[in-house]
Amino acid sequence: MAKREDLLNLRKNGDSQLSVYMEEAMSTNEGNSLRIGDSAYYKVLNQKVNTWRDHAGMARYTSHPKIAQIALELTGATGIRLFHDHAQAAPSTTVLPFITHMRI
Repeated sequence: MAKREDLLNLRKNGDSQLSVYMEEAMSTNEGNSLRIGDSAYYKVLNQKVNTWRDHAGMARYTSHPKIAQIALELTGATGIRLFHDHAQAAPSTTVLPFITHMRI
């Protein structure tokens, strides 16, 4: 079972780094399922799948053993496989920093 302090440490030490990786992965025009254009939708929310294929930093997080352990515990499964990651990014107002969200 994943220890609470390990999970908190991963979040504390990895959160700012993950935010940087996420912003880099979402801002590149290369890779999987990034849509840009004049549509109002993409000015509000952008999505990208398989960021782990496009960005080494994202790959480090999506394949991290502690993340897999959390997924195992949440599902009650005995094994787990990553099919894809799904990142969503919404630009913030000029007052707030860039906000990102990631589901694995």
